[in-house]
Amino acid sequence: MPQAQRDTVSYTTVLTALARAGHAGDALAVFRGMLAQGVPPNEVTLAGVLTALAHHTAPVPVSVAHAVTVRRGLGRFLIVATNLVHAYASTSQVCSAREIFEWMPEKNTVTWNAMLNGYAKAGMVQMAAEVFERIPERDAVSWLTMIDGYICADCKSEALRAYAGMVAEADRRGNAALLIDLIKVCARHAAVPEGQQLHAVILKDGFDAHLFVQATLIHFYGSCEGLELARMQFRLSDKSHVASWNAFMSGLLRENLMREARKLFDDMPERDTISWTTLLSGYAQSGHSNTALQLFFSMLGAGVEPNDVTLASTLSAVADSGTLEQGRSIHHYVVSKSIQLTDNLSAGLIDMYAKCGSVADAVQAFSYVKRKSSSVSPWNAIICSLAIHGHANMSLQLFSQLQSTSIKPNSVTYIGVLNACCHAGLVTEGKQHFESMSREYGIQPTIKHYGCMVDLLGRAGHLEEAEHLTETMPMKSDVVIWGSILAAARTHGNVALGEKAAEELAKLDPNHGASKVALSNIFADARRWNNVSLVRKELQDGNLESPIYYKLTNTKCKKNSNSGCCSIHQAQATSPLKPSNIKKKRDAEEQMRQGVNQLVERVVRMRTEVAAEFYPETWRHIFAMFVYGDLVPFPGRNGDALMGDACIRGARKVLVHSTDIVHARVEGKDGKENASARSILSHNPN
Repeated sequence: MPQAQRDTVSYTTVLTALARAGHAGDALAVFRGMLAQGVPPNEVTLAGVLTALAHHTAPVPVSVAHAVTVRRGLGRFLIVATNLVHAYASTSQVCSAREIFEWMPEKNTVTWNAMLNGYAKAGMVQMAAEVFERIPERDAVSWLTMIDGYICADCKSEALRAYAGMVAEADRRGNAALLIDLIKVCARHAAVPEGQQLHAVILKDGFDAHLFVQATLIHFYGSCEGLELARMQFRLSDKSHVASWNAFMSGLLRENLMREARKLFDDMPERDTISWTTLLSGYAQSGHSNTALQLFFSMLGAGVEPNDVTLASTLSAVADSGTLEQGRSIHHYVVSKSIQLTDNLSAGLIDMYAKCGSVADAVQAFSYVKRKSSSVSPWNAIICSLAIHGHANMSLQLFSQLQSTSIKPNSVTYIGVLNACCHAGLVTEGKQHFESMSREYGIQPTIKHYGCMVDLLGRAGHLEEAEHLTETMPMKSDVVIWGSILAAARTHGNVALGEKAAEELAKLDPNHGASKVALSNIFADARRWNNVSLVRKELQDGNLESPIYYKLTNTKCKKNSNSGCCSIHQAQATSPLKPSNIKKKRDAEEQMRQGVNQLVERVVRMRTEVAAEFYPETWRHIFAMFVYGDLVPFPGRNGDALMGDACIRGARKVLVHSTDIVHARVEGKDGKENASARSILSHNPN
């Protein structure tokens, strides 16, 4: 059509057709040409333009179309005002949409649904519910929009209540897509009765033949009700589609049935990206990092393109295995394939580099991904990674940078920040951040945040403050928090607080003896050997779980040109202690006494000073074992047990040089003075 012959009707016809066909960009281009030619739009034209703006991130903002509407006086038309509300709401400008909505003198059901949809998509479910209650006549779209809003906000009870209301008031049962979403919500919340009721609705209304409904039911039963019902549902499902296979494999992996899951994977008639990703993620999460990496390369060899979830799981496996070069090659693959950096993938890259020991690469990866992401996830990954690896100052500097952006920190961010303060011993800064998270950002502290603060205060020696925070926190303290208190009590020699923490730990976990072991160490540090004996006896007699212990064996020492030899071997853990092990335990104790006797006498004769690293408390534990016959775990480097000559060297040096021996108890359990103990004291040069 010649340019001169184009009028409002011709422009509107083309523009509306393009908008309805989903070609929003072309529709807006026609509208710009129309305005450039001076052709006046009418209400139908504006309705089409606003429809296009609602579904397209267009260079022409909604406000421009709004200005044209006002200038032309077209806002009085219901279709224009309704589409204006819809355009503002669909582009996350709900405040502007609400202003137009409240200004409108007349509204129809479409108008109400447009406002309702805007609030629901923005996650403002309370405002959406308020609009929903005001709708004079609700149609199917009203109900489905409200239910979908609750589902997106993970409001299980409200979503199911709205669905029940739709069935009761509107006599509608929804469609397969709605039922799938509702069952997924039930699976997330382990709502078994509600999920079973929805299953009954599916059977009654004939949705059970739907392939994705079948897969969702398998996922639901595998998540909540146990694997057998999921297995039964899988047998009843149509196995011609990969969705059911993927759902059942996910259930097997959730139960850690790796072999059965792999067999199912091998038996699948066809595999898609989700199939490979599901199995790969299962391997990565269960610690089979190398197998996960092998599966990833097999996936590439099979010509299957990984998605962002696949790559994030693969990076997790790389992080666990510590293979930095493989991590770099996967990073190169992401860049070369121009794969979109989602939150999980971005955080996975940063976490992988940090766990592989390359903090510099982690920082560089963060610098790259933060330009492409407006999410807080990459910030959380780098802040937490730097805090864990001891770069507390850099972690806190990045947090300050985050605060200067438009991105708001969340609960995970503050866990990293408080961990950084804890590792650096920054008590004042830690308190300030702990208070600011709720004051400035409305983030309510969780038990993890309180745990970080208790650990921070305890490490810094503020034991009374740590204890007060533990007792006044709004939730019940857990094992981690009281464990931090117990560790701090030992570090700073507060026996009373250590006893209290051990009692609280025993209440929380009566069957675990770790708190008793720690308490015995506190008593040993304070040279309260009677208490050490009582606690250790309580630990053994109570059949509690305890750490691996160590004993002296092969005690026949042979002379050689260098020194005597006596080997210390790791004993098998005998906890909980069973009656059948009592004789073995007594034999082990006797061997231990004999071994220590020979060790002591040998060292006394040699009077040798060995210039080597040692831990003074090592001898205290050996001496306690010797005098009381108790199995006491050896303290060691980085939490490991001292083994072999390292332990002997430490014992020798302490024997010759430590004045602690003078204060040690020299009586055995039977009250008789121990000859070897007397020998130690008589030969101590100090």
